[in-house]
Amino acid sequence: AIAIFGVPIDPPAPQRSGTAAGPLGLREASHAVLHPYLSSPSQTVTDIETGRKTRLRDDNAVLDIGDLLACNPWTSTASQTVAALVGEIVSQKAMPLLLGGDSRVVEALLDGMTVEGDSPACLILSNKLMRVPNASNAHLFVGTNGLQPATQWKTCRDAGGIVLSAEHIHVNGIEAAVDTIAAYIRQNQRFAVCLDLEILDSGHAAGSPGINVGGLTPEQLTAMLSGIDLADKLAGIAAVNVAPALDPRGLTELAAMEALLAILDTQLFEDVTT
Repeated sequence: AIAIFGVPIDPPAPQRSGTAAGPLGLREASHAVLHPYLSSPSQTVTDIETGRKTRLRDDNAVLDIGDLLACNPWTSTASQTVAALVGEIVSQKAMPLLLGGDSRVVEALLDGMTVEGDSPACLILSNKLMRVPNASNAHLFVGTNGLQPATQWKTCRDAGGIVLSAEHIHVNGIEAAVDTIAAYIRQNQRFAVCLDLEILDSGHAAGSPGINVGGLTPEQLTAMLSGIDLADKLAGIAAVNVAPALDPRGLTELAAMEALLAILDTQLFEDVTT
């Protein structure tokens, strides 16, 4: 089962605001992306380019429990509330899917997923190195640019973190990135995924608080996620830094939803290609 809830908070100054509308924007984008399935009598869609046929699984359980109220501005109490709710979802053998909000939501997710001191490995898709609470294992940062504070690099290095930069992906291609991520997945048993939409180049997806020049394209992000399989190891997801008002074209939330569906591919869809 997948339990979805929104954490509508805005980032602190001087970052641009707008992420409080992220949960609503992501839900609206989900209707657009899933419409071909839902409008089909068989809930099956054929990819014209590849010929692959996929169908919405009829054995999945997805529950959207709405948005957390009174969490903007963000406080330590709000963070503890999110972590407690995540912990309750995990205790019921379900997977939390958090719709943010800014990247502080990720910290609350990981706090809630830490069970008896055991924190999950984390695949962080972001243009920046973020603080990872309760880090007891090396985390993989994908899409990072080099303009990070020295303290962040030191924290990442001291924790044994792995960095797969956006420049590396541009130069070496998607297949090399998929190989690196797949090797990391094989080394760990329980995963959380942070999908930070600031990983995308601002020219392709302007709807995030920060500006990222030289980031990934939406096509690169989706292709990379489609090439990996977290299968039963996926234990939690946070999608953050979507600010719909900053992208009148709506491309940012659309890219976010396509990336989320690529992550959840085996949970939500089955391949029925003959």
